[in-house]
Amino acid sequence: LTFDDCAAWFARDVAVKSQCALANGQGYQKLGLNVTQGKRDAHEALDFFRPYPAHIPGTLKGPQPRIGDDILQHKVNCRAKALVRLGHVVMRAIACGLGLSDDAFEDDIAGCPFWIMRLISSPPVCEEDVDGCKISCGAHTDYGLLTFLEASAPGLQIQLPNTDWISV
Repeated sequence: LTFDDCAAWFARDVAVKSQCALANGQGYQKLGLNVTQGKRDAHEALDFFRPYPAHIPGTLKGPQPRIGDDILQHKVNCRAKALVRLGHVVMRAIACGLGLSDDAFEDDIAGCPFWIMRLISSPPVCEEDVDGCKISCGAHTDYGLLTFLEASAPGLQIQLPNTDWISV
């Protein structure tokens, strides 16, 4: 899964992308649909979750959305599988660093992870942006135990415990 794969998908006509509209948390979110802290985010996204054969009521677990692109779907699943393996390695390192056995987190905590992969396209921000907004997504915390991020442009910031923001 490459940035070119993502760029090609997001370059499609909005009407075509909208055929894959968000359902049960998965699928396409058009520009401005996602809201963080009461403000519309300036990005569009395509969300995938770990696939399950059928929807499990009361959860986000269920089949992946059909995006009309089996190659992209396959690449997403391959990338997710590799990141799950990486997550196991990181969790084993954390366990060892805490003085625990290397398999301490291999139970319900992280042994069979529910993953979410979010492909995001953010338009560039500029001085003329509405209300002086210069961000594509408001301040938030990620869900889950680990987050792996691959970005093609600068802009991500994290907030330190002293409330200062720094670029990463």
